[in-house]
Amino acid sequence: MSSFAVDQTLDKMNNNDHDIRYMAVNDLITQVKKENFKLDTNNENQLIAKMLKLVEDSSGNVQNLTVECFGLLIPKISENQVKGIARKLTTRLLSEDQEAHDISALALRKVVSSTLNEQTKLNTELSTQMIPQMLKGIDSSEFVNVQLECIQIVTDLIIRFNPLFVDLHEKIKTIFISKLTSYTAPGRIVEGLTQLSAAVNQNSFNSIIEEIIKKLESDKEVKNIRIYIQTISSISRLIGYRLGSHLKKLVPLILVYVEDERYKEDDELRDNCLHSFESFVLRCPKEVGEFVFHFTKISLNLINYDPYYGDDGSSYSGSESGSFTDESYTASGSEGEDSFQEFQDEDDDEISDEEDLNDVDDVSWKVRKASAKCLTALVSTRPEQTEMFYTEVVPVLIKKFDEHEESVKLTVFETFIKLIKQTKIILSSKTGSKKIIDLLGKHVEKIITTLAKQFGSKSLKVKVAIFTILNLITQTFDNVLDAYAPKLLNGIKLALNDKSSSNTELKLSSLSFFKSLLKHNTPSSFYGKISDLIPDLINAIKDPYYKIAASALKVGSVISTMIRPKKENEVKEYNWKQIGTDLHSLFFEILQDQSLDQEVKEAVIIAISEVISNLGDVLPDVLKTLNTLLERLSNEITRVVCIQSFRTIAESNVEIPLPKIIEKLMSALSQFLKQKNRLVKQSSLRTMRSIVAKYGSTFNKKTYQETFSEMSRLVSDDDLHLAHLSLRLSANILKVKPEMASLIIDKIIPKVVELVASPILQGIALKTTLWFYKTLITTKNSAIKFNTLLQPLYSVIKNRSTEEQLPKQAYLTVSQTIATLAIFSSEENCEKIVNGFMSELSKKKTHEPSALLALYALGEIGSRKDLSSFKNLTNLLISCFDAKSELISSAASYALGNVAAGCLDKFLSVVIEQIKNVPKHQYLLFRSLKEIISRISESETEYESIKKFIPSILDLLFANCENKDESTRNVVSECLGKIALFNPVELIPELKKKISTKSVFTRATIVGALKFAIHKDKTTVDKALKEHFHDFIIALEDENHTVRLSALKTLNFASQAKPHIVQEELVYILPRLYKETQVKQELIKIVKFGQLVHVVDSGVENRKSAFDTMNILLSNSYNLLEPTDFVVTISNGFTDGNTEVLLAAHSLMKRMIRKNSEVVRAILDSLIEPLKKTITHELKKDADKQDLDENEQKIFSALRVVFNLSNIPDTDKSIKFTELINNNIQKNTNLASKYEAIVDNRIPDPDQSTLEYSTTSYF
Repeated sequence: MSSFAVDQTLDKMNNNDHDIRYMAVNDLITQVKKENFKLDTNNENQLIAKMLKLVEDSSGNVQNLTVECFGLLIPKISENQVKGIARKLTTRLLSEDQEAHDISALALRKVVSSTLNEQTKLNTELSTQMIPQMLKGIDSSEFVNVQLECIQIVTDLIIRFNPLFVDLHEKIKTIFISKLTSYTAPGRIVEGLTQLSAAVNQNSFNSIIEEIIKKLESDKEVKNIRIYIQTISSISRLIGYRLGSHLKKLVPLILVYVEDERYKEDDELRDNCLHSFESFVLRCPKEVGEFVFHFTKISLNLINYDPYYGDDGSSYSGSESGSFTDESYTASGSEGEDSFQEFQDEDDDEISDEEDLNDVDDVSWKVRKASAKCLTALVSTRPEQTEMFYTEVVPVLIKKFDEHEESVKLTVFETFIKLIKQTKIILSSKTGSKKIIDLLGKHVEKIITTLAKQFGSKSLKVKVAIFTILNLITQTFDNVLDAYAPKLLNGIKLALNDKSSSNTELKLSSLSFFKSLLKHNTPSSFYGKISDLIPDLINAIKDPYYKIAASALKVGSVISTMIRPKKENEVKEYNWKQIGTDLHSLFFEILQDQSLDQEVKEAVIIAISEVISNLGDVLPDVLKTLNTLLERLSNEITRVVCIQSFRTIAESNVEIPLPKIIEKLMSALSQFLKQKNRLVKQSSLRTMRSIVAKYGSTFNKKTYQETFSEMSRLVSDDDLHLAHLSLRLSANILKVKPEMASLIIDKIIPKVVELVASPILQGIALKTTLWFYKTLITTKNSAIKFNTLLQPLYSVIKNRSTEEQLPKQAYLTVSQTIATLAIFSSEENCEKIVNGFMSELSKKKTHEPSALLALYALGEIGSRKDLSSFKNLTNLLISCFDAKSELISSAASYALGNVAAGCLDKFLSVVIEQIKNVPKHQYLLFRSLKEIISRISESETEYESIKKFIPSILDLLFANCENKDESTRNVVSECLGKIALFNPVELIPELKKKISTKSVFTRATIVGALKFAIHKDKTTVDKALKEHFHDFIIALEDENHTVRLSALKTLNFASQAKPHIVQEELVYILPRLYKETQVKQELIKIVKFGQLVHVVDSGVENRKSAFDTMNILLSNSYNLLEPTDFVVTISNGFTDGNTEVLLAAHSLMKRMIRKNSEVVRAILDSLIEPLKKTITHELKKDADKQDLDENEQKIFSALRVVFNLSNIPDTDKSIKFTELINNNIQKNTNLASKYEAIVDNRIPDPDQSTLEYSTTSYF
């Protein structure tokens, strides 16, 4: 800013006209905002001096604008000027001039907030300069407003620059506590002491709490007691994790003021006490555990505290009501349909009663609301008490649904909503919570009766909350509302006809409930009753607001699927055909409008496909509608949903004129296979498959030529799912039109052969490929020749040199395909294949890829067919064990095991004898034995064939539990587990006997074996497993980490496959599981290689397995976990040096935030330092790419945790969290850009799809 411009500005600031002075300051603000703004010393001095005078200007507008200007100037002027401004403003604040107090305080706060939020010399000097003066003002100023402003400024300094004046903490604490009860409105001093408590070290924090406790014990002034409890509550909300150790002293003191009759009339005191209980429950969930029952009892009693109303909310009563065990409550109610006009009249009566009492100063509602909030906190953080909540809390909440004070009623609704949401999580975790469903069922009638009375309420918020509750109940508990359809439909009708100007939210919530009600309840319960709502639904579909129209169309879509009775005249006076016709006409009318919002367009296409699919045989002009839908395929915006709608129509069970457009439709869908859009291709393939299944036999060759031509491009490993869909469609076409075999041979087979050779072919794509070949070889058509299918598969392998070998998986898929052809072809062809492979293996100098194919193919064929008739087969396979190539010997082991599984009587004894007598082949032979046992254990009928061999097999396996070779022990462990599946009642106890051995190897092998005895789909093992599981899992306490790792792996698998058995042992398991997540220094060794130092952590696998198990338990046993212990254990992983463990901990924390954010909020501050360390970690300059990529992965993971934490309510009140965001992330350009990308979801979270209910292993 030039000297000339400053002079002009100063002249204007001296003008007598306040408008010109205002404009001068405004012009200065414009200049200051420019990046190149700079003042020389002289101009700076003059300008600041004048602005300090303008702070006292006679015009309030000039004053306020000058304060704003100070905020912009502070970062751009010299440090001495900043200190000078602060000094002069402080002097004015503490002066006798009362008019200067408020504006000086405002300006000082602006100075504090505008300085850079860093530990600079200026901030240190500013803090040490201002705080003593502010404390002096607090302690000695005669003006209360000055004291309060000084308190606020000190609080601001604590929040921004706390580390810069640690030596002043004690003095601040002394003055704050001494002034705690000095003000009528104690909000500022309470907030100041709260922020100080968060800033000081643990010893100082303890002294603050202890002093408050002493005052609570000694002070008899009720006004002061309120303030002490309010302060404790405030501290608990901000840093509850530090307060937990004091609860044993605090809670009994506070309980006195809730329970003692002397204080029963003091509603403000009770309100404060209840708020403190709520904050304890939310912020100290672990330490508060012993008081949960007490808090619940108090909250249930005080939620009914209403001295001016009786229990029914209609008459005066001077006493409290309600008790913890409310035996007077019964789940009864009227079955009849009450008039909603009567409900409105009842509401009017209540309102008039309220008006009569307007002259009474009633604040009892605060007590009821605080009680409800305390119950909300309990419900949110104590999932393990859910059954108790349904028994004791729900009846009281239902009674309070008709609470006359709206804010209390909405809080009661919130409590109930939280409980239902918590229940939904528990039911989804598969912990056998049928009891909860039964408990709710007892209350449903009362819930509906009570809520239905309020459908006519004048409060929009109340009605929206009612529909939210009903929607959650419907989505969580199927078919519980069948009996109440009339009442609920009438309530929906009232909502859709609401004429208030702000009814959008009400209509949306009622429509959402309407859709859920129809989807999750029995259709027949709505027959004959839904007709009355159709006109209202049609009006909603025509609503100008697109969200309402789209929601109403979705309801219409559901109605279309369920209005048709199973029998034509099942319900009298129910014209479902007319309803369908009306809906179809309306949907068609909307479909023709091209100007609609996309959401409405998609909704109407879905709706019209449903109405045609379910009622197409009774609707007029269906062909016209189908042609319009066909035209819509050309619109890219609605193409996918339009394709899917044709699939819905094609799968219909009613007669629809789809054949009249089917050729055009198939041609269009075939052309869509060229598109880049993956979803378009997937939808097209699925739709064509549905069309082919029903109409495929009517298509001509030209139609299929086009389809196969385009589809052949999709049969590749570029996208295995598209390949799977393409092969399914090809096989379906062959089934309905066998003469298309030649097209498949020409177009599809070459692509399938390439796919079969892919090393990534697996899962459903592999199953479909094998099914495709089975369909081909079993289809009678002259174009399909055995050799035509077989030779290309041979060529995939035989045309490769030893150096060009395929991965093992490719050999397995090719061999499985050949085995499929052999098994489902003729005996002659099968014999020819087997002899050919045996001949290949007999060559003196065999081609390695051909030998591998021969071995794997013989194994696959032998597992499905008895090959004992082929002489010398086992000798030939065993001879391959001596091959120079490990690949061949491994394949031979696989082949021998599978061939033996196909004929146990001939081959199993050979394998056993070889294990005993040929030590050098022992590992390979045990692998063969494993293949035998695995194949037999998969069959329900093969047990008798292996039964006679079990004793000798067990002896052999037990003898090798101590084998020095770890690989052999691992195979032995798997064999022991899988053989136990044959007769778990007898064999699992046999395994248990070996657990107590002194041999570490044996203990690890036996404990690990149980993992393989657990089969998700076999219940025969459950009884023995339940009886003996504890005896195996005590290995979690074994002194050897290898044995503990075996126990962890067994626990991990059991948690997934048999959660109900693990749940019975969780009390024992959890502390030991949590212990295994900790880094154990005794397992860390430093190995030196010359100058290189390598750290070996033998406990990494234990920690990975422990966190993986916690991830599974969070999914299926959530309500049995103690949330605080669980979260604290996760947080320990934030400091783990192993990247995989760290990322697992981050992922688990994100899931926990979604399930129980309140518990995470309680330990928020303890998470900041490890997150900060991860985010700001810098590698050495010479770090390699792998280290750089790994570090980036950790940073992104930590930033995602930060983002999830930011979505928790009240995190902005945490000083540490705010500093992490503002100082460490936002001020670092690189981190800020990454964080912004995460917030905008430009970099999707890899855990997003599995955050809620995943049981997928991280490792």
